[in-house]
Amino acid sequence: MHRVKDILAIFGILSFLLYSIQSVEASPIIFNHFSPGGCTDVNRTLSLTTPYMSGPDVLELQKRLLELGYSVPTNGIYSEETAAVVKKFQQDNGLEPTAAVDPCTWEALGKGITISPSTTKANKREKPESPIQIVVEVNKQRLTVFSGNQVFQTFPVAVGKHKTPTPHGEFKVISKGAWGGGFGTRWLGLNVPWGTYGIHGTNKPWSIGRYASHGCIRMFNKDVETLFPWVPVGTPVKLINKDRRPPKNISNTLKIKSSGQVVVFVQEALKARGFLMGMADGIYGRATANAVSYFQAFNNLPITGKVDSKTYQILMAKE
Repeated sequence: MHRVKDILAIFGILSFLLYSIQSVEASPIIFNHFSPGGCTDVNRTLSLTTPYMSGPDVLELQKRLLELGYSVPTNGIYSEETAAVVKKFQQDNGLEPTAAVDPCTWEALGKGITISPSTTKANKREKPESPIQIVVEVNKQRLTVFSGNQVFQTFPVAVGKHKTPTPHGEFKVISKGAWGGGFGTRWLGLNVPWGTYGIHGTNKPWSIGRYASHGCIRMFNKDVETLFPWVPVGTPVKLINKDRRPPKNISNTLKIKSSGQVVVFVQEALKARGFLMGMADGIYGRATANAVSYFQAFNNLPITGKVDSKTYQILMAKE
C-alpha cells in the first residue's frame, strides 16, 4: 500500500506540472454558474417612469435620504413619493428641482462624507517597488496592498450585503477600465467564475465601511485612482469572507468545468491537506481533479477525480 501511495504521489507531481498550465490558461473560459451574482452598480438617472424604476440603486438612494433626515419609503421603487422627496432634497441643496437623480444629485448626496483620512500608509514610498498582492478582509471592510511580503497601504472599502455577499477565494485581476457612474472612476475586474465582480470606485461614498454592494468591492474614487496604476492585469487578489462557510453536504457532483463558491471550499481543503497547489479560484480544472484523485486514493475511496457527496463529507470532515 505504501508503494502504491508513493507511485501516486510521484504521478501527482508530474500530472500537476503537465496540467496546471492548461488549467490556468483555460480558467477564464470555464463557467458553470452554480451561484450567479455580481455587481449591479449601474450608471442611470433615476426618474419617474411607467412602470416605476426599481432596483438596488433606488434602495440605496432611499436609505441615504433617510440617513439625511428625509422621510422616504425604503422599498427600492422610484414612485411619486420618492420623487417628491428627491425634489425636496434638490431644493434644499441648490439643485434644479427636477425630481430626477442625475450625476449632480448623486454627488450632492455624498457631501459631508469624510474622505481625506481614508487611507493608512505603511511607508513613505509613493508607489510599490515590488509586484503587489491585494487582500480584501470582507469582515473588516478593508483592502490591503502588499508589496512583496510587506504591507504597503490599506484602504477602507464597502463589500457585499449579506444577501449578496462578496465571494471568498483567490482570484486575479483580468480587466481594467475607467467606467463612471455607479462604478466610480476606475474598475478592476476579477476572474470570479460565477458572476461579474470587481474592485471599483463609487458615486455612493457614504457606503464605504459598510455591507452595501451586490458583491463587488467599492472604494472612494480618490483611493481607487491611487490603486489603479499599481495593479497590472494578472495581479492576485485574495478575498477573505469569514461569513462564507462550506455547506454540510452537496447535492451535485463536482467535476471538471464545475465552478462556484463550493469549489473554492473544496480547493482550500485540498490545499490544507497538501493535495493541491495553486489558487483556490472556484474553477474545477484538471489540477483540482487530479488532487481529488490523490485524496481518494489515500482514503481508500473510488478514484474518480470527482467530488460526490461521500468524498465531500470525508474531505470537509478532515478539514
